Amino acid sequence: MRFNKSLAVAGALGLAVLTAGPALAEPAPTATTAPEQAPEQAPAAEPVKAAETAKPAETAKPVETAKPAETTKPAEPSKPAKPAETGKPEESAKPEESEKPAESVVSVGGSPVLPGGKISYTVRTDARNTDVKISSPALSGVHTVALSGGAASGTAAVGSDVKPGTYTVTFQFLGKFPVTRTATLVVEAAEAPAVQPRLGMSSYQPAPGEKVTVDVVGDLRAGEAIVSSDAFTRPYTVPLKDQGEGIGRATFEVTIPADAKPGTYPVRADFGRFGKAEGTFKVAEATVPTTDATISVTPGAINAGEKVTYKVWSREPRATDARITSPAFSGVHTVALFKGQATATAATWENLRPGSYQVKAEILLGGRVIGTAQTTLTVKPVTPAPVTALTLRLEPNRVQAGQSYFAGVTTKNVKPGTLVTITDPGGAKHVVKLDDWGTGRVRLTAPKSSKPGTYRVVATLPGGQSHSATLTVVRSEPKPAVALILAPAKVYAGGNFTAYVATTYRGKGTTATIVDPSGKPFRVKINRAGLGTKKFHVPAGTKAGDYWFVAKLPSGGKAWAKLTVKAKKYQAGAAYTPRGGAATGGGLPESPVSGVALGGLLIAGGAGFWLRRRNTDAS
Repeated sequence: MRFNKSLAVAGALGLAVLTAGPALAEPAPTATTAPEQAPEQAPAAEPVKAAETAKPAETAKPVETAKPAETTKPAEPSKPAKPAETGKPEESAKPEESEKPAESVVSVGGSPVLPGGKISYTVRTDARNTDVKISSPALSGVHTVALSGGAASGTAAVGSDVKPGTYTVTFQFLGKFPVTRTATLVVEAAEAPAVQPRLGMSSYQPAPGEKVTVDVVGDLRAGEAIVSSDAFTRPYTVPLKDQGEGIGRATFEVTIPADAKPGTYPVRADFGRFGKAEGTFKVAEATVPTTDATISVTPGAINAGEKVTYKVWSREPRATDARITSPAFSGVHTVALFKGQATATAATWENLRPGSYQVKAEILLGGRVIGTAQTTLTVKPVTPAPVTALTLRLEPNRVQAGQSYFAGVTTKNVKPGTLVTITDPGGAKHVVKLDDWGTGRVRLTAPKSSKPGTYRVVATLPGGQSHSATLTVVRSEPKPAVALILAPAKVYAGGNFTAYVATTYRGKGTTATIVDPSGKPFRVKINRAGLGTKKFHVPAGTKAGDYWFVAKLPSGGKAWAKLTVKAKKYQAGAAYTPRGGAATGGGLPESPVSGVALGGLLIAGGAGFWLRRRNTDAS
């Protein structure tokens, strides 16, 4: 009775394992065998359990001789010792849960699908599985997909010749826990198109490099058509335009590759579920036509480094490109032709020598030369540019803060009217326009806040050439007053006068300088009263007019005075100036310090100088 109950319990347990673990469906035969043996040993094992607790004695060799009782059990080939433990539901559950795989789930999207369409799939299984094999009579081939963490997704194509119906998609998981799952896929019949798909070409024997117009017609509901061929560089997806009555049409242009091999090529237009159109065309042997061509370059004469414009023309309208080469050009230029024409520019080398250079144009059709043309480009001799010069001067170049000065520029080989920029020490820019002699000047002022020191003034030509001058700002010091008096201020030629210098600038050893009209200086000692004198003699041959004298102090003070020389009136019949004393108005003065007076010389303190007139008018 105990044996029957155990068998019933084991049977129930084995059934639960089969229904709860579909992933273990493949090793099911061993699972059905184990439950049959487990109940048979369960009742006998319980009383022996005490002996099993004493199994430490098994490590001792003598106890092993006591095990024949277990070996005599008929279930020995099926491991009778362990089924005793399976009789305990709590203990047997723990080892089985650690090996129980995760649930395997598959799904198929995109169903129903048309022949030639695609479906999507998503799978999930135990992370210890590595791959999944996907197969179905409706799919084109068997897909083996690697799993990542027990999951994968993707798409699979349905055969274009699959008949409508329901198909089984099998997912076979590979790895630690092999298991198989299935899903269903419905293939529907293609919808009848509004018009039979058609495909046409403007030429069924195009040459390599030739352009072909492709025309496709199909059901407007397709929206677009995918046109492809091994002779095309890529598939073309073109939208369909409504032609009425549900008919769509598309026309586009394809260029046969220049390196396409001669032969027959299939071409196909796919309208999706609304069918497809197929045809063939033949790529003919490449023929190289010849064509007339011309090339022109403007300007025809240039300086090295300048750019030119070239124009290419070919009589062959199918010509695709033109290749322009010349030793004068910096590189090879390839331009696309439109109706056999093209216009572009090219730069010339900057180090070209003067002379004539050939410019050649090669007309291309699909990479093959079908015509040539050439012309000549002249590089002009280099004319050296005249050297320009720019000079800046400041007048005066020493000023006090707040004082004005002039900045004057002189140039050489600079065009009149050129604008010269003068930058003052403060950074302000002043523009001067050159006159016809290449000169110009501007009045500037040293800011009142200028500190004593040197400053830079810069003049710059438009080309960047510049020249600078230095402006010195000095401290403002009061200048002592100075006066110059000539007595008498009007004399006859041959007469005498005295120059008086009066100033507040005085001190021990102070001197002043009197400069005559010819520029010769005479030093005058200033006494303690601030007065200095100097006597002068006017030669008898001095012409009538006004003559200016200037007195200068070491501190910079200046004063001017005018001497007027009157013409001497002679007696009738006198042909020469009489020699005698100063009272007669001629000859030499009777003075121990006087020197020899020649015509036109003025004697002062024994030293002579030329007396130059400032004004020839006598008063």
